[in-house]
Amino acid sequence: MAADPRARRDAVTVEISYAAVSGALLAALVYFAVVAPTWVWDLSGGTAGVLKAVASVLAALAFAARAATLLVRLGTTLKSTAARR
Repeated sequence: MAADPRARRDAVTVEISYAAVSGALLAALVYFAVVAPTWVWDLSGGTAGVLKAVASVLAALAFAARAATLLVRLGTTLKSTAARR
């Protein structure tokens, strides 16, 4: 990380933005991967509803896991950088 406080703050902002965007993209990918069979096989009714509910839960978990992983890594990096000073 940069020594300048503004550069460090900017780097943290970029990392947080990256965590949010990559988490959102992963969530969308997971959602559409689970819901796609409802379109391919023209499922309807209860099966489609269950798949959509499962897809929503899995997408939320994927987002949370991706964002948390990146933010924990950022925190570890910041701590190790601060310890070297």
